[in-house]
Amino acid sequence: MSSSSSSSRKATLVVVVLSLMILGVRPFIHPMMAAESLSCSDIAQGLLSSCQEYVTGDDPPLAPQDSECCSFVTNPNVFCVCDLPIPAGMVNETALNKVIDACGLKVPPEHSNCAGFHIGGEGE
Repeated sequence: MSSSSSSSRKATLVVVVLSLMILGVRPFIHPMMAAESLSCSDIAQGLLSSCQEYVTGDDPPLAPQDSECCSFVTNPNVFCVCDLPIPAGMVNETALNKVIDACGLKVPPEHSNCAGFHIGGEGE
């Protein structure tokens, strides 16, 4: 698959998922599915539908460690979403880092810049 085709698919996925969210449709993806059975688009949809309340707004609530959100955040393949474009202002970066910490995700240095956000690291 060419890189332009891959970029086009990623952009289409983001538009579709955001459109569904605006309409109030939340795709159902069970977080306990085997990690290897979740595609990157499944993970992205799961993160958007289950973590949105924890990463948007000025002072969102903290994600409980046993939440559906954390089950997607800690998916072994979660870093595939780092290549997806996230519209500016959609996610509160401080809140995103709080979710990452609350869920216990260890961010390897090669993924510290993810979808335009600085994640993980000391002092977050």
